[in-house]
Amino acid sequence: MGIFVGCVIGVVGIGLTVYGMLTGGKRDRAAVAALESALRQWAVAHGAGELHDVGDPASLVASWPQRRMDEVLLACHGHRRSGRFTVVAFLEHDEPANHHLLLIRLSVGGQLPAPSKPSGASRHGRRRWARETAAMLGYDDTATHMLEQAAAAVDGSLHLVRDQLCVLHCGLPRTAVRDLEPHPDALVSLLDSATDLAEQLSR
Repeated sequence: MGIFVGCVIGVVGIGLTVYGMLTGGKRDRAAVAALESALRQWAVAHGAGELHDVGDPASLVASWPQRRMDEVLLACHGHRRSGRFTVVAFLEHDEPANHHLLLIRLSVGGQLPAPSKPSGASRHGRRRWARETAAMLGYDDTATHMLEQAAAAVDGSLHLVRDQLCVLHCGLPRTAVRDLEPHPDALVSLLDSATDLAEQLSR
């Protein structure tokens, strides 16, 4: 009886593993398809030119997410009306599960005084990051409030390096996929909110 139960458990475990691999692969493909669609929509709305593939995305991004790029799903860059941008979707292999991450890097006007620490992903952390950044940039109360509002709207952790705003969003398939089908609207909103924050930093 014990051998039978052990065999059943083993078969079920293998079945669940195979199902997870097949479903996970489909979710990854759907997430990439959603991101490609969102980028096309966003590019048209923001006057971005042609999108170009990035051969070595780790060389184009800030050092803090580089070590997490274990598998790149999509990487592209281009120019919008207000400057350069880079978008990288990638996996961080961290047992027992992979983390799906999306990095959005947008140029902001001028050289910033100093790099900032990442904000953390919580809304409170993003607001605090905005206040500290506003103080560093010499913003008045009105501009500080606007920067706080813009930062709070971005679903991800925030970081400034020289003239670049980096947004790191966690959980790409959860955001971009519904019932294993691409859902680009949420990603368009994420790109728009990141762009709005970059504009506030370019004042």
